[in-house]
Formats: sequence, C-alpha cells, structure tokens
Amino acid sequence: MKVGSINFLTTRNTTMIVGTIEEKLDQLSIEVKSLNINLNNEIVHKRECVFFLLN
Repeated sequence: MKVGSINFLTTRNTTMIVGTIEEKLDQLSIEVKSLNINLNNEIVHKRECVFFLLN
C-alpha cells in the first residue's frame, strides 16, 4: 500500500522538494531510485523515495 512519496529535483543552484505523507506511520520501508542526467553540461540529479507500509 503506497502511503506517501517525496521527490527531490536538484540542479547546481536549485533544490526542489515535493512530497506528501498521507498517514503518520510507525514503521515504513523506503524504496529509493536515483537518476543522474547531464543536460547541457549541467548535472541534474533526481531521487525518488516511495514509502510503503511494513505489514
């Protein structure tokens, strides 16, 4: 059951964090996916964290 997500989008000068936590939970497992892109000599790093209920 997906309960929330947080997205990070970072460039050399900017960090954007978008996220939702739908419930307050005592136990979570975290799935992390990373992607590095070199776009016009500027590195863009995106990390996606998805939270799941440990049940």
